[in-house]
Amino acid sequence: FGKQFTFTAKEREVIVRYKGNADPAQERNIGQRFRLRTRIDAFNELRLKVYELPTTASFAAIQQQLKAMPEVSTVSQVFVDQEGYDRIIDADRLTVQFKEDVSKELAESIISSMGSSVAVYQRTPGYFTVTLPEGTTVFEAVRRFMELDEVMFSEPLYYGFDDFSQADTYLNSQWHLRNLGNQSASSYTFGDDIKAFPSWDLTT
Repeated sequence: FGKQFTFTAKEREVIVRYKGNADPAQERNIGQRFRLRTRIDAFNELRLKVYELPTTASFAAIQQQLKAMPEVSTVSQVFVDQEGYDRIIDADRLTVQFKEDVSKELAESIISSMGSSVAVYQRTPGYFTVTLPEGTTVFEAVRRFMELDEVMFSEPLYYGFDDFSQADTYLNSQWHLRNLGNQSASSYTFGDDIKAFPSWDLTT
């Protein structure tokens, strides 16, 4: 796992995660108010949209304005990695893979001591999606987890989107591709899938 990643922020794009009770009309009003152009629409599935900013707006200024909106949960930037691929990063969570000899109880204790909590128990043993510690960025939290001897790797939680997924009317039923935890059966767990969407960012 020695590969190094570099990320460069895209100044003309913004990721907005809406609160669970936000409705499409409220999202449209915010888009119109700030003259935002939709680039990626995952509002129905994730309460998330990626917008292009108007040419006269800076990310820093519009971030503060959007954060003040009661319907908005988080506001963050789109990044480009060292290979030129866009990275849509969850602003609230990250992933951590512990080493094989670390018990579930010890892993949970370490996660708690870092100021995080378990958001998702992944199917792979020792692999967790965890909440972001208060007062840190995703990248800071990843670095802190990576410094621990018990951790094999930690990385941001990426969302992958491509053009044809928006046209697939059966996508929401294909939980094995992207499990959003919103199916009727209680056994469906958010993120418990084959991670097809991030892979589509690499090849189709």
